Amino acid sequence: MIPFRKAFMFSSSSWIIPSRGARLPSRCTRTFEDICDCSYCRNYVREIRATYGDVAAYLDKIGIEIEKPFEVIPIGPDNETMFYSGAQYVVIGAADDFMETSIGTVRIVETDSHPVTDIQEEHFVIELSPIYLRWNHEE
Repeated sequence: MIPFRKAFMFSSSSWIIPSRGARLPSRCTRTFEDICDCSYCRNYVREIRATYGDVAAYLDKIGIEIEKPFEVIPIGPDNETMFYSGAQYVVIGAADDFMETSIGTVRIVETDSHPVTDIQEEHFVIELSPIYLRWNHEE
């Protein structure tokens, strides 16, 4: 069982999911405008839930909002498809209870390869990969 409850914002560029007993940050809201303005990140936020509903449902159960990644790793569009080699989410707490899994073609794993989080509490980063989304260049 994974001991996560609800996703909370740590800063404008990262989300954290506190495990039981974790201290929560003071800011707990985030809007679409807080997401990176690049078209790759905005496309991810717009398309991810509709494309990967089963993955979104799994993350919802452990308190992670799939539209609020810590980092996305876009490779580039190919015709009408956008390929992301991964999307990362910061999780506050110990990784002891986290179990890597696959849902369809998407693997969900713990990763050590990520930007600096600047988070003092015990935490880890999970990554979803690979991600193929419709390339929706609407702004």
